[in-house]
Amino acid sequence: MNGWEPQRTIQLRSEHGRLRVLLLVALFLGVALVLSGAWVAAEVGPTSRRSAASLSNVGGSGTQVGLDPSSAHLEVGATQFVSVTITGVTELYGFEFDLGFDPAVIAVQEVEVGDFLSPDFVVARTFDNTAGLVKVAITQLSPSSPKTGDGILATILLEATAPGDAQVDFLNVQLSNSDAISLGFVSVQPDIVVLQASPTITQTPTATLTATPTVTATATPTVNPNATPYYYLEPSSLSLDVGQTGQMQIRTSYVQGLGGVGLSMRWNPSKVQVVDAQPETPGVQVAPGDLFEGHNVLQPTNGNIADNAAGTLSYAIVYLGDPPGVDGEWTVATITFTAMSAGSTIVEFYGPDTLMTDADGLSLPSGWVNGQIQIIDTQLTPTATPTPDLTPTATPTPVVLCYNSIQNGGFEQEGDGWVRLGGTTFDGIPRCGARSAWLGGYAGAVDGIYQTVTIPADAIMATLEYWWYLYTTKAVHPNDYFYTRIYDTSGVLLEELATRTDGSTAGDWQEASYDLLAYAGQTIRVHFLVETQPDTCDGSFTSFYVDDVTFQVCVIEEEPTLADALFLPLVMDEYVK
Repeated sequence: MNGWEPQRTIQLRSEHGRLRVLLLVALFLGVALVLSGAWVAAEVGPTSRRSAASLSNVGGSGTQVGLDPSSAHLEVGATQFVSVTITGVTELYGFEFDLGFDPAVIAVQEVEVGDFLSPDFVVARTFDNTAGLVKVAITQLSPSSPKTGDGILATILLEATAPGDAQVDFLNVQLSNSDAISLGFVSVQPDIVVLQASPTITQTPTATLTATPTVTATATPTVNPNATPYYYLEPSSLSLDVGQTGQMQIRTSYVQGLGGVGLSMRWNPSKVQVVDAQPETPGVQVAPGDLFEGHNVLQPTNGNIADNAAGTLSYAIVYLGDPPGVDGEWTVATITFTAMSAGSTIVEFYGPDTLMTDADGLSLPSGWVNGQIQIIDTQLTPTATPTPDLTPTATPTPVVLCYNSIQNGGFEQEGDGWVRLGGTTFDGIPRCGARSAWLGGYAGAVDGIYQTVTIPADAIMATLEYWWYLYTTKAVHPNDYFYTRIYDTSGVLLEELATRTDGSTAGDWQEASYDLLAYAGQTIRVHFLVETQPDTCDGSFTSFYVDDVTFQVCVIEEEPTLADALFLPLVMDEYVK
């Protein structure tokens, strides 16, 4: 690279930004915009919320847009995946929806694109827990074919935060075919209510002592049958060394008349994998718990399958005993994990197949609480042990301290922590939150960002992790390049970690992770750089997006004193999640 050209690149970014805004407005107003057989990408600005009543007259079609489940009653603290579904649609090529909710009652934790349409260009996938708004907009690109039938447009993870009516409504829905002509539909408004969390165990008052006995009567615990049942993990948080194994039990809270369970779970397979509970049986399984133990049961052929490549688990079992259904608290299954690499992962329940049913196979109101696994690499170079003197001394207890040394890794604070080069902005398509770093998107771009970090000499782990996303209209590859590099503070290139091009995987967020412990004791610059070819006169371009950057550093220290413990939160500003 020969240098940066901020004036020229910023001017070009402005021209292309105006073009994209105009194209997006035309797309969702139903104007056909086809360039060389492909939809042209566009930026998305904030969309104002409008009354749900305005959707009631769209009609004229058997198509329905709604949530699955359309009705849910959650306890405070519970989470629930809901799917935005479409049924009876013909020739769907693109869609946009705004889903409003009461942010005082629920919060959105995650929004994922569904599998009904090919996510060739994800125009928007955002949520705002202050305004109470989820926005998703997707269009397919040539040569993808229009879709007809039923499917899932998006999946949203909700968290119940306070009692009340969540007031989840479709505020704006737009469907279009490949000619950008609007399709008719009817929206089905959901009903999601949050209940006050109820303790699953209550106690009767302690009996009063009488004059004759000298013992106190023991309080008898009684189960509260009105609490909404839910799945949870025990323990909810697990800490492992790399190579170590540990177990998590899938448990239920108290439930009445339980006739069957279904679970879908997922985690990061690069961090942990499942140990086969029955090596003699094909596939990867988990150990069944005491649920329905001693009774006749039915387990589908896919009712106990873990996929270590995808990091997923499917588990289902149905009770066939008499009388129908069981009451109580149960262990559904036990998962044995082995730690693969340092970092952390959420172990989460998800999807419409995570449910509880009664003896008739009807769904019971239920929810779930996710867990987490933290993996630390504590391998140290052994050192010689000094000869002890005759005076006994207390041996300090080592503790592992980990922190994220990257500031503003989600790019939510404009410019904070990063040095921007060329036409880089922080208004790109977000993986989560509202922003990401946007590099490229126009001809002749030389865009970049970097941040300076210091790795302690005694660090035992230094891991750079980030997510990247590619969108390109180039037909021939490679032309445009995205580099991840390490420089010293003088600007000398130390290492090129990765090179990606306009021919790399496009249309989805990709995770990247690099071990940088070799730079312990040094101060380095973490660079993300994009270079695109000069104008080719065909209007083609490539954009790269970067989001959720972390640099996890771990050191081993002696057990902190009281003063250290009080100061610790100030120096460990953010644990990596």
